[in-house]
Amino acid sequence: MDIPTQEIRGRGKNKRKWKYEEDAKLVEALLDMVNVGAYKAENGFKPGYLNYVEEKMQVSLPNSGLKAKPHIESRIKTLRRDFNIVYDMLNGSNTSGFGFDPIKKCVTAEKAVWEAYLQSHSTHVIWQNKPFSFYDDLLVIFGKDRATGNNADGPADMMEEIQREEVNNDPNDDVETTIENDLEDLDASMSFSPLQSPRT
Repeated sequence: MDIPTQEIRGRGKNKRKWKYEEDAKLVEALLDMVNVGAYKAENGFKPGYLNYVEEKMQVSLPNSGLKAKPHIESRIKTLRRDFNIVYDMLNGSNTSGFGFDPIKKCVTAEKAVWEAYLQSHSTHVIWQNKPFSFYDDLLVIFGKDRATGNNADGPADMMEEIQREEVNNDPNDDVETTIENDLEDLDASMSFSPLQSPRT
């Protein structure tokens, strides 16, 4: 039996407290959307992406009542905000000493590193030992948005390039080239000159 997601009132609006399963399905739908490539734009997503995600979530969580607006849109903003905080901790220019534990799925650092960081980022104290299970997936989803430089590629671009190379790379081409080279080598080694007797 699925416990319905709680709605909490705050600031005059209905707020929804997302369950882990809902977050997992949202991230799954976003990954699918990025892999399909139809809604990924240079700095975010193309118009219509929320409807795509809502449809995917209605299939995976049919009785959730999650709507593109305000639920999914708001949760994506929250996930992006959290991802940006963790990403900056791990990759920022002034955040040396942070790491990410792939088993516990949380940010790691020595006590002194945390203390120094929290002096200027006191609201980020929640990330001490807090799991962020979707970081790797969100890196694929939002990663390029965080890349810098004119020609920066994110993980999604790298995967796309690998897939494009696999499609364009016909394994038979290598076989034919290898066979041709082997035949040329064989021809060269088979050429012979008449035997000469050693001079005495």
